[in-house]
Order: sequence, then C-alpha cells, then structure tokens
Amino acid sequence: MKPSSGKPEVITRSLDITGFTLTELSFQPNHRLSKHLHEDPGYCLLLDGSYAENYGHTKLTCKPWTVLFRPPGEPHSNDIHVTGAHCFTIEPKAHWLADLRDRTALRDGAHIFQGPWAGWFSLKIYNEFLSGEISPLLVEGLILAIASHDSCKQDKPLKRNPPRWLERAKEIVHDRFAEPLSIAEIAELVGVHPVYLAQSFRQHFRCTIGEYVRQLRIEFACRKIATSDAPLVEVSLAAGFSNQAHFSRVFKRLTNMTPTEYRFKFRAS
Repeated sequence: MKPSSGKPEVITRSLDITGFTLTELSFQPNHRLSKHLHEDPGYCLLLDGSYAENYGHTKLTCKPWTVLFRPPGEPHSNDIHVTGAHCFTIEPKAHWLADLRDRTALRDGAHIFQGPWAGWFSLKIYNEFLSGEISPLLVEGLILAIASHDSCKQDKPLKRNPPRWLERAKEIVHDRFAEPLSIAEIAELVGVHPVYLAQSFRQHFRCTIGEYVRQLRIEFACRKIATSDAPLVEVSLAAGFSNQAHFSRVFKRLTNMTPTEYRFKFRAS
C-alpha cells in the first residue's frame, strides 16, 4: 500500500440540499489516505470496490452495499484496496447530528451499520441523486431513517392504531401534498420532534413521508389525466412537481407508463 500523492479521489458530482451534502466519488486503487478528520458527520454507501477506515486500533472494512458512519472531528486514515472504491456520501451538518442525539439514542463512534435497512435507504437517496430532480422532503425522511436506524429496534408494522397526532400529520400531508412541505414543519404543526415523526410514520405506514407524498402526487395526476384534457405541464405543476420532465420520470417509475401512455390507455378503455 503506497501513500497517496495529492488527492486520489475523483468527485463525479456533489450537491447541497437543505443542509446536507450529497457526493459521488471514486478512489484510485492501492492508495493510503493519511490521517485526517472531517468537520461534519458522514454516511458512506460503498457502491463498488473495498476500503478500510482506521481509527487508532479499530479497523472498519467496507464491502459493496455497506454503509459506514463517520463521526465529526475524529482523526482517521483510509486504505483503498486493489479494487479501488466507488462511494456515495451523505453529509449532514454537525449541529444536525447533535440535535438528533439529544432526541434519539444513537451509537457513538465510527461503525458499519448491520442489516440491510441503512443500505436500502442510502440506495434510495442515491437513485434520487442520479435522477437529477431531487425531492428535499423525500431525501430528508430517508436521511432521518438512516440516522435513527440503530435506535429503531422494531421496524415492523405496529399492531396498535396510530396516535391521534400521527393521524393529524397524515391529514396535513393529504391536504397539502402539492406544497413544498418539510418534515420539521409538519412536526411543529402536530407538536412532536421531526425524528420521532419520521420514525413513527415509517413504522405505522411502512414508508417515509416523502415517499407517501410522491405517491399522493402521482395518484392526483392519474385522476386529472383520466378525467380532464388539461395539458400535462399543468397537471405536473398542480400535483406539486417543479417541471414536466421530473413529473414524467416519476410517473413512469411508479406506473410503468408515461403520462401520455396512461392517458391514451385510459381513454381507449
């Protein structure tokens, strides 16, 4: 293993969104990154290759589809293996993590998440990142799901009915799905912490708030397309999408048809 000359990483793309930085980057094979630290925490999804992150006597080895948590301010070095490493990182601001720790029992120190959920949520954010049209609400909910994963000992549907405040949150989402809502805003309206809202919503309704909003938007669009001659650009804006191209991509992803194909099929039937 040889030390790196300069920076061995290649950043493919980086994007700032609502207090988070999303970055796709690759590392050259057989490089060692000398000891360094980061001001902000990070969640790293390894897409391909392998590497080790070293904290003193602790060595964390990452394989494809694992997620590693990197705490802020802790010196560490990295050994990039012969395969190189292709990564997607999610970096919230340090104050965001501090606030989360005040409300949720999170594991301390660097660690690799066990089980499939952290990788699944991270991959959803990566796919959103690749789409070019990112829903801040969807990303926010998924990041909260990753961050609070270790404190969610039960991620199965709950047998008891949702509490009244959660039903109220769901009603707000139904009433305002076309607006640019945030989880923090909804949480304030129902009087709970955003982390608790995100956890409870996912446990009771089996999806994040952002995914639920997206489904509501597409259901609304389906009704409008089927029952009116409104231009698709008007339908997309009324449903809460920023532009028709983004609307068309999401519509096809969820229905396996383009909006035009859906309209034609519905009218033909």
